[in-house]
Amino acid sequence: MKERTHKKNIEANRTSGSTATQIRQNKCERSKLRNSAAKAERQEKNNERLQYWRQLSPQEQLTKLDERLGVNQGASKQRKKIHAVIAESKKPSKSQSDAQGKGISGNGKRRRQAKSMEAQGK
Repeated sequence: MKERTHKKNIEANRTSGSTATQIRQNKCERSKLRNSAAKAERQEKNNERLQYWRQLSPQEQLTKLDERLGVNQGASKQRKKIHAVIAESKKPSKSQSDAQGKGISGNGKRRRQAKSMEAQGK
């Protein structure tokens, strides 16, 4: 089958008066078009997969990895990143922990310090 197609291409090129250099250039141009179309398709599919992955919660991402690869098997760097995100979301931010621990906001603390400085100066 391939040989028959190859012979047809050779005959078509002979009758069209193309030189070997022109034939090679045409092949390169056609392959570039095919490659760029395939590349665009791969990029589109990759973007869809990435968008789906990002919509999952970190816990769901770990579950998907476990289903696909086995519990705690493979994708160790990805798992570390996901665990870091989970740990970060569980711990309160610094301003929240200050306000919770001392019962005042950062601005209230500064006001009290300013008042105490004034009292010491008088």
